[in-house]
Amino acid sequence: MAARVALAVTASALPLAAQAERITDYAPFYYDTENATVLTLDGDINSQTDFRLGRALHAFPEVETLMLSSNGGTVYDGLSMATTIHDAGLKTHIPADGECFSACAYMFFAGVERGSEGKLGVHRLAGLGDDITFGQEVLSEVFASL
Repeated sequence: MAARVALAVTASALPLAAQAERITDYAPFYYDTENATVLTLDGDINSQTDFRLGRALHAFPEVETLMLSSNGGTVYDGLSMATTIHDAGLKTHIPADGECFSACAYMFFAGVERGSEGKLGVHRLAGLGDDITFGQEVLSEVFASL
């Protein structure tokens, strides 16, 4: 009798395990149905990334934490997502095997709670050359976003 109960319990759990999946519709953001409160960024930040973050958060309103792994990208896109992250009240975390560099750092610092086991990298603004006015405008945007 006990063997039948154990078999029935095991068999009933199998369909649940088979249903877990990694949803990639919002790449570079990924959602794992086994960890419903976590959304993962794994890729570069570009002009479409903020839009995809918004769509992913709309599709998965239970998300509380954003796991970050990115070499970065454009400063304005990183700042825009930082605003989205802050407004959504998300926590940010860099996993042990993750790297959050450049524009990704803005996203990390926007978290209402932050944790890191991986690498976080920041640098000065790139591509400014001798254009001091442009650099001041970009820094103004950075400070306004923070």
